[in-house]
Amino acid sequence: MKPFTALQHHPDARPAAAGLLLLALAVLVGAWVSPRWRAEAEAAHAQHRAAHALSADEATKRGERQQAAAALAQQRLPWPEAAASPRRAVALDRLARRQGLQLQQVRQQLDAAQHWQVAMVGSAPYGDIRRFVERALASDPALALDRLRLQRDDVEAEALRFEMQWSLLHHPAPRAAGP
Repeated sequence: MKPFTALQHHPDARPAAAGLLLLALAVLVGAWVSPRWRAEAEAAHAQHRAAHALSADEATKRGERQQAAAALAQQRLPWPEAAASPRRAVALDRLARRQGLQLQQVRQQLDAAQHWQVAMVGSAPYGDIRRFVERALASDPALALDRLRLQRDDVEAEALRFEMQWSLLHHPAPRAAGP
């Protein structure tokens, strides 16, 4: 008599037996690998949390440093008082003329922040314009060149037409005490 086996009795059971064998193998491999994967995932998660906490701490410290630097810079700004702006505008005009710029129009006005703005229109050789801008910015640390437009009418012409707009920055005016 032949020994009885399930595979001989049911020929369609071979794929099912192979599937059960693969499933058992997968469970064993998963049980062996899972703790290592879990440990790696937990380590990566802990590392991520630490990096996030560090970056948040650095951002807070960076913000504090920026605020301290801004406060220190505000104390050290060599900016003049607002009352000096008309005198500074006249000095800018005189410097332009001393540098050889032919000024055809000079306008002064207050902007929305109550800074003096000086607009200059004229003509001069490029080198004179460049030296004027350099000396003006070097002579007044609270002077800002907002706009510079140069135009050469003729390729052979030595002089350029220019338009400049300057802002004369200053310390904010003291605020009046409220009632």
